[in-house]
Amino acid sequence: MKLKIRTELEMNIPAEKVWSALTHFANWKEWNTSVTSVVGKCQVGETLNLVINMAGKATNGKAKLLVVNPNKELRWRGGLPIPFLFIGEHYFIIEQLSEFKIRFIHGEDFSGLLISFLFKNPKAVEEKYLAVSESLKNFILKNI
Repeated sequence: MKLKIRTELEMNIPAEKVWSALTHFANWKEWNTSVTSVVGKCQVGETLNLVINMAGKATNGKAKLLVVNPNKELRWRGGLPIPFLFIGEHYFIIEQLSEFKIRFIHGEDFSGLLISFLFKNPKAVEEKYLAVSESLKNFILKNI
């Protein structure tokens, strides 16, 4: 089973500011209601320790950083120790539209046997991802 979540949000914020907020993991608790803690180095191949809020319950997880392309893309993969049950590839893409405007693409590609059990309402999941992007935008605007 597979599920692809992809959201887009335009921001009148320079790519560098978005990248800085996105990669300053210590501040995630200030704006991200889904992944409330990220600990690790922002380098390809590094393992991140995550605290994920799933239905109001905090769950610990690990993810391996796949892409760290400054001002353009941050991507990691995480899931259960048995990958065919559940795996997710989470991504943040920054597309430069003009000097002070970007398109922020936030999503995740899920696969595994547990997908239909974990995500009964994919539209609600998409709305949550978009809400996280909005929160990031508001956090940056308050702290520029």
